[in-house]
Amino acid sequence: MSTTVLISGANRGLGFGLVERYAARDSYTVIATARNPSSMPVVKTGNGSQLIVVEMDQAQVDGPEKMIEQVKSKGISKLDLVICNAAIMTNESFAKIRDIDPKVFEEHWRVNATVRLMEKDGKFIFMSSGAAILDREAEASKPDVTYGITKAGANFLARMAHFEEPHLVIFALSPGWVQTDMGNRAAVLSGREGGKAVISVAESCDGMVKVIDDATRDSMGGKHMRYDSTVSKW
Repeated sequence: MSTTVLISGANRGLGFGLVERYAARDSYTVIATARNPSSMPVVKTGNGSQLIVVEMDQAQVDGPEKMIEQVKSKGISKLDLVICNAAIMTNESFAKIRDIDPKVFEEHWRVNATVRLMEKDGKFIFMSSGAAILDREAEASKPDVTYGITKAGANFLARMAHFEEPHLVIFALSPGWVQTDMGNRAAVLSGREGGKAVISVAESCDGMVKVIDDATRDSMGGKHMRYDSTVSKW
C-alpha cells in the first residue's frame, strides 16, 4: 500500500530535501506544494512512487483550501504524513518590534497555516525553530521576533492539536539553523562570521526523517522535538 506524504514549501531548501528523501522510497506518493509549481526541480522517485506538485500560497487566506481541492482532483482522499514546512522571513521582518509593519506580522503568521486530511495514526508535523523558544536570551544582533512568534504559534497549535486529535501523532519539529537561503540570510543579517548558518540541509533532513520515522504518539506527541532526536524547550 502506498504511503501519501504532503510537504508544503517543497521546491527548495528543507522542503525540497524532505521531498527528495521521501520520493526516493518505494511505494510513496509525495505531494509537494509550491507557490509556483514550475519552479519544482526534477526529483528521482523509488519503485512504485510518484511526485505530485500542486500550487499553494499559504500567505493567501484560501490558499490551503484550494490546494486540498487540487489534491482531491488527483484522486487522493487521505494523507498519512503532513509536514507543514512552508515559511518565510523577509528582510523587513528582521527588525525590532516597534519597527515592524503589522502587515508583515500577518504575512508571516498566515504562511504557517495548513489543513488536515488524515486518518487514524497519521503524522502531522509543524515545522518549528529555535527562534520560538520563549526563555532564550534575546540577541540585539538577531531581531527575529516576527519569524519567532509565528513558530511559537505553530508550537502552540501542535500542542493543542495533540490533545484535540487523539488518533494522530502531532508534534513540532525544529530543523536546526540550516544553510538554506533563509537560514543563510539570517546569518548575514545577524552578522554571523562567514555569513552561513550552522548545519547542512542534508544533515538536517536526514535527522528529521529519522525523528518522523521513529515518532509515536507516546514518545513524541505534543512535544517540541529537534532534528537530532532530542526534546527542545518551549
